[in-house]
Amino acid sequence: HEIVTALKAGNLAPAMQWCETNRLELKKRGSLIEFLLHRRHFISLVQNKKTTEALRYAKILGQFSDTQKKQLQQLMGTLLFINSGLENSPYAYLIEESHSMEICDMLTKEACSLLGLSKESPLAITVDAGCKALPALNAIKQVMEVKQLWELKDELPCEVELGPSCQFHTLLACPILRAQCTKTNPPMRLECGHVISNDALKRLTMSSKVKCPYCPQETSPTNARELHF
Repeated sequence: HEIVTALKAGNLAPAMQWCETNRLELKKRGSLIEFLLHRRHFISLVQNKKTTEALRYAKILGQFSDTQKKQLQQLMGTLLFINSGLENSPYAYLIEESHSMEICDMLTKEACSLLGLSKESPLAITVDAGCKALPALNAIKQVMEVKQLWELKDELPCEVELGPSCQFHTLLACPILRAQCTKTNPPMRLECGHVISNDALKRLTMSSKVKCPYCPQETSPTNARELHF
């Protein structure tokens, strides 16, 4: 929190130190946060017309030449407008406020990921998901209680659209049974590459063979492989 607060105040040093400490892990993840911090510092030097310091700092940016060659070329181009100002140059987009916000968001995300934490509050996400789901569930509550079907299902009685903000893992709905795969009914990959649920596989099995519902190939159900997302 202190690092992000300093970053929002324009102090990049704590964030750069954090990136240096966690450089190996960040590289494994393919993170761009360290480069974005160095880019932001270089742009601030150009904005303040500190030509000598900007040229010296360009050598530090050389460490990113293997992965950010095009970006580095654009940064070197900003030196041509160091006296006239970047505001009226082709590189004016580099001084937009959105870049600073992007860096803060990315730093928060990377820090939480390394700590095994969620960027957002789990409680807030749970409450948000519940508020979105309750209207639909209340609308069919009485019907489901009368038919006594709800308690027999290991799933919600209807599909509830929560939006991408509440989606955290891959889901697969069986194209044959139109039901979501679960731990007790996992997705199975046939030899031809098509995927159906385990329950569908059992229903389609005729003696020792199963015919893929999407292609002519027949295979043995024992050759189907369970998929793990």
